[in-house]
Amino acid sequence: MNRSELVMRRRNVRAFIDADPSDVLLHRITRVATDAGSWTETDPLPLSSLQRVRIMDAKRRYTDPHVNTEAGAIPLSPYIMIGSSTMDIQVDDSFTWLGDHFKVTSIHPDREERTVASIDYFGKTP
Repeated sequence: MNRSELVMRRRNVRAFIDADPSDVLLHRITRVATDAGSWTETDPLPLSSLQRVRIMDAKRRYTDPHVNTEAGAIPLSPYIMIGSSTMDIQVDDSFTWLGDHFKVTSIHPDREERTVASIDYFGKTP
Protein backbone atom coordinates (compact mmCIF):
# COMPACT_ATOMS: atom_id res chain seq x y z
CA MET A 1 0.00 0.00 0.00
CA ASN A 2 1.40 3.39 -0.91
CA ARG A 3 1.62 6.34 1.46
CA SER A 4 -1.35 8.30 0.11
CA GLU A 5 -3.66 5.26 0.37
CA LEU A 6 -2.55 4.68 3.97
CA VAL A 7 -3.26 8.34 4.85
CA MET A 8 -6.75 8.11 3.33
CA ARG A 9 -7.51 4.86 5.18
CA ARG A 10 -6.41 6.43 8.47
CA ARG A 11 -8.67 9.42 7.78
CA ASN A 12 -11.58 7.06 7.15
CA VAL A 13 -10.91 5.26 10.44
CA ARG A 14 -10.76 8.61 12.29
CA ALA A 15 -14.09 9.66 10.74
CA PHE A 16 -15.65 6.32 11.70
CA ILE A 17 -14.46 6.71 15.32
CA ASP A 18 -15.58 10.36 15.50
CA ALA A 19 -19.11 9.35 14.39
CA ASP A 20 -19.69 7.65 17.79
CA PRO A 21 -16.63 8.33 19.99
CA SER A 22 -15.84 7.08 23.48
CA ASP A 23 -12.93 8.36 25.54
CA VAL A 24 -11.52 5.57 27.70
CA LEU A 25 -8.73 5.47 30.28
CA LEU A 26 -7.01 2.09 30.10
CA HIS A 27 -5.60 0.51 33.27
CA ARG A 28 -2.63 -1.85 33.02
CA ILE A 29 -1.32 -4.49 35.40
CA THR A 30 2.48 -4.74 35.37
CA ARG A 31 4.70 -7.56 36.56
CA VAL A 32 7.41 -6.65 39.07
CA ALA A 33 10.34 -8.84 40.12
CA THR A 34 10.61 -9.60 43.84
CA ASP A 35 13.77 -10.08 45.91
CA ALA A 36 13.08 -13.82 46.02
CA GLY A 37 13.36 -14.06 42.24
CA SER A 38 9.67 -14.47 41.48
CA TRP A 39 7.13 -12.10 39.97
CA THR A 40 4.21 -10.24 41.48
CA GLU A 41 1.52 -8.20 39.78
CA THR A 42 0.73 -4.59 40.69
CA ASP A 43 -2.71 -3.10 41.06
CA PRO A 44 -4.06 -1.82 37.73
CA LEU A 45 -2.42 1.54 37.08
CA PRO A 46 -4.06 4.04 34.70
CA LEU A 47 -2.21 5.01 31.55
CA SER A 48 -1.27 8.66 31.19
CA SER A 49 -4.15 9.89 29.03
CA LEU A 50 -7.59 9.20 27.62
CA GLN A 51 -7.75 7.47 24.26
CA ARG A 52 -10.54 8.06 21.74
CA VAL A 53 -12.07 4.82 20.47
CA ARG A 54 -15.33 3.44 19.13
CA ILE A 55 -16.93 0.55 20.97
CA MET A 56 -19.43 -1.57 19.11
CA ASP A 57 -21.08 -4.99 19.06
CA ALA A 58 -19.03 -7.64 17.33
CA LYS A 59 -22.07 -9.65 16.28
CA ARG A 60 -24.63 -8.84 13.66
CA ARG A 61 -27.78 -7.21 14.96
CA TYR A 62 -30.05 -10.06 13.80
CA THR A 63 -28.51 -12.66 16.11
CA ASP A 64 -30.06 -13.50 19.46
CA PRO A 65 -28.53 -11.21 22.16
CA HIS A 66 -29.11 -13.82 24.90
CA VAL A 67 -28.00 -17.36 25.72
CA ASN A 68 -30.63 -19.55 27.34
CA THR A 69 -29.39 -21.49 30.35
CA GLU A 70 -31.02 -23.46 33.12
CA ALA A 71 -30.86 -20.39 35.37
CA GLY A 72 -32.44 -18.17 32.71
CA ALA A 73 -31.37 -15.92 29.88
CA ILE A 74 -27.82 -14.53 30.10
CA PRO A 75 -26.94 -11.53 27.95
CA LEU A 76 -24.40 -12.33 25.25
CA SER A 77 -22.44 -9.14 24.64
CA PRO A 78 -19.24 -9.53 22.65
CA TYR A 79 -17.77 -6.14 21.81
CA ILE A 80 -14.89 -4.80 19.76
CA MET A 81 -13.00 -1.56 20.20
CA ILE A 82 -11.56 0.35 17.25
CA GLY A 83 -8.84 2.97 17.71
CA SER A 84 -6.03 4.68 15.83
CA SER A 85 -2.99 2.77 14.62
CA THR A 86 -0.83 4.38 17.33
CA MET A 87 -3.11 3.38 20.21
CA ASP A 88 -1.32 2.29 23.41
CA ILE A 89 -3.09 -0.97 24.27
CA GLN A 90 -2.16 -4.46 25.48
CA VAL A 91 -4.01 -7.68 26.22
CA ASP A 92 -5.43 -7.69 29.79
CA ASP A 93 -5.81 -3.88 29.90
CA SER A 94 -9.11 -2.92 31.51
CA PHE A 95 -11.35 0.15 31.52
CA THR A 96 -14.74 1.43 32.60
CA TRP A 97 -17.20 2.73 30.04
CA LEU A 98 -20.68 4.03 30.93
CA GLY A 99 -20.45 2.38 34.36
CA ASP A 100 -19.55 -1.04 32.94
CA HIS A 101 -16.21 -2.82 33.34
CA PHE A 102 -14.43 -4.20 30.24
CA LYS A 103 -11.16 -6.07 29.64
CA VAL A 104 -9.11 -6.42 26.44
CA THR A 105 -8.94 -10.09 25.43
CA SER A 106 -7.11 -9.89 22.09
CA ILE A 107 -5.69 -7.40 19.60
CA HIS A 108 -5.76 -7.84 15.84
CA PRO A 109 -2.13 -8.03 14.64
CA ASP A 110 -2.52 -5.81 11.55
CA ARG A 111 -2.16 -2.23 12.87
CA GLU A 112 -1.24 -0.23 9.76
CA GLU A 113 -4.40 1.86 9.58
CA ARG A 114 -6.30 1.07 12.79
CA THR A 115 -6.22 -0.96 16.00
CA VAL A 116 -8.99 -3.51 16.52
CA ALA A 117 -9.29 -5.17 19.93
CA SER A 118 -11.78 -7.72 21.24
CA ILE A 119 -13.09 -6.74 24.64
CA ASP A 120 -15.01 -8.72 27.22
CA TYR A 121 -17.82 -7.37 29.39
CA PHE A 122 -17.46 -7.91 33.16
CA GLY A 123 -20.61 -6.18 34.40
CA LYS A 124 -21.28 -3.07 36.42
CA THR A 125 -18.40 -1.43 38.23
CA PRO A 126 -18.63 -2.04 41.99
